Amino acid sequence: MGSDSVYVVDYGSGGRLLRISKANGTITPIASGNIWDVAVFGGAVYWTTWTTSMTTSTSPTDGKVTRAALDGTSSRDIATGQATARGLVVDADGAYWITGNGATDGVIMRLAATDAAPFPFATMQASLDAIAADVNNVYWMTLGAIGDGSDGAVFSKPKRGGSIVSIATMQHDAVGTGISVAASGGKVFWDPRGLGSTDGAVRSAAGAGGGPITELASNQVRPQGIAADSSFVYWIDAGNGTDGLLQRASLTTKTITQLAGGLANPEDLGLDGAVLFFGTLGSDNPRIPGGLYRLVP
Repeated sequence: MGSDSVYVVDYGSGGRLLRISKANGTITPIASGNIWDVAVFGGAVYWTTWTTSMTTSTSPTDGKVTRAALDGTSSRDIATGQATARGLVVDADGAYWITGNGATDGVIMRLAATDAAPFPFATMQASLDAIAADVNNVYWMTLGAIGDGSDGAVFSKPKRGGSIVSIATMQHDAVGTGISVAASGGKVFWDPRGLGSTDGAVRSAAGAGGGPITELASNQVRPQGIAADSSFVYWIDAGNGTDGLLQRASLTTKTITQLAGGLANPEDLGLDGAVLFFGTLGSDNPRIPGGLYRLVP
């Protein structure tokens, strides 16, 4: 999120990074290619490119991370030669992103202002799926080495040195989402999709690890996308086509409230202060175009 614009990845049309005005919805394309993720921080927009051509290799190594001014000008690559560069988070401590897509080659890379070049922050991760950060830690979710999502897990590592901490294991996530972990208020939140269609969940734990896991919602229909603030956790239930939901749960009472329903394949959401933005992929039958929506709970 920028101060006056929302940045979204349009996976159609060959892949585009779009800047959309919060005031009037004006759409401005600022980059194109096989873009995977986008982040905004400190007056700049960052994005990862999986590879220059998805058809050239099953294990591409020409992914990259790019930084530009908020209007897309003055762009430059801050990392190249990245194997399947994907999830991305940027904050005052630097940029962190995911590379690798196999059962043993997952790596979280870091590039801070004090770093001469990107370097591996965490290595040998099993099918990395999502990444988040707060002031102290980086968090990530894996699908596990088995490949069916049955041994998914959540981990953390202190930014300023220390070992990888296991926060949760056996987090069933059969297909993965890449957008299923968030950090807020010293806690980490995630929503594994389960191994079936109605066994998804929304969970949280202390960000430092070692504490109990809190179940905030169960029996969810393909949950994905998650955000949190001091009072609520918000997530999307993708549903089965045109019955997707946007929901939230109180962090104190666990009361679940539906904020929007009848969504055509909702995909992701972002929290901008008290305002939620979420996107949908749309539907072919019935024909419903995808879109970006704004909601004030």
